[in-house]
Amino acid sequence: MRRIFLTLMASITLCSVMAQQSKTEKSVFGEVTYKVDGFSSKTKTNAFQANFGWNFNRRFYALAQVESTLMLKKAETKTYFTSLNLGGGVGVHLATMKSAKLDGLIDLKLTAGSTIGNSDWKYIFYDFGIQAKFNRNVLPVLGFGYRRYSSRQDAIPNHNGIYVSLGFIF
Repeated sequence: MRRIFLTLMASITLCSVMAQQSKTEKSVFGEVTYKVDGFSSKTKTNAFQANFGWNFNRRFYALAQVESTLMLKKAETKTYFTSLNLGGGVGVHLATMKSAKLDGLIDLKLTAGSTIGNSDWKYIFYDFGIQAKFNRNVLPVLGFGYRRYSSRQDAIPNHNGIYVSLGFIF
């Protein structure tokens, strides 16, 4: 648990350093999000995620991802599993929102990754999501998507889920 906390704190520190760049010349960015997938009747998954991205041009970007996941399994006895994940992905800016009250981007992200270390639940994940990024001093992010967990353990079956995410871009 302490290793997960230290990894997340280091990620947040790196994101805050990247926030010192001007918004107009930013080619490197950091993103911290919280994801919840509680729509299944058998499981609920929570994830704290830090993404480090690089914009290739005005439309496409790549990102590296560090994530801490907690899966609650609803059964006769409540059990939970934790994991630390590394992954990566690509994204594309689909549309720009411009109006008097709303200014931002709509993005499509595809990511994949795997658990590392001595995690309780070992799996490979595939993620497909859409995010709305709003232009403010600290950019809030609201997203939803679909995630596939391919479990590498017999005790836990594969899991599919729809998630909602909330976070910030630095």
